[in-house]
Amino acid sequence: KALRTYHLSHGNCRVPARFKENPKLGRWVMTQRRQFTLLMQGFPSALTADRIGRLEALGFTWSIRPEPASTWKRKFEELQAYKATFGNCMVPQRYQANPQLGTWVHTQRR
Repeated sequence: KALRTYHLSHGNCRVPARFKENPKLGRWVMTQRRQFTLLMQGFPSALTADRIGRLEALGFTWSIRPEPASTWKRKFEELQAYKATFGNCMVPQRYQANPQLGTWVHTQRR
């Protein structure tokens, strides 16, 4: 019921793990995703086919992270735009205009 209410007000089922308005719901959603991962890996899981169907009917997504390849491509395009603007790829790690780009470039250099 709480997930249905969240879906109605937010338009999705991507409840943050640390959802301030309802921490119990955030933990419950995280548990469902963990149980699904266990099931997909062939380990025992409390998640049943009926629960999976009911969650998917509501629009529940089992993975909230974007596809790594698409994320990399998007950040690379942002780096190209940075280079076109500044003439180099020396993005500061704490780049205020786009902090995620600064972090991504730093990670690529490791």
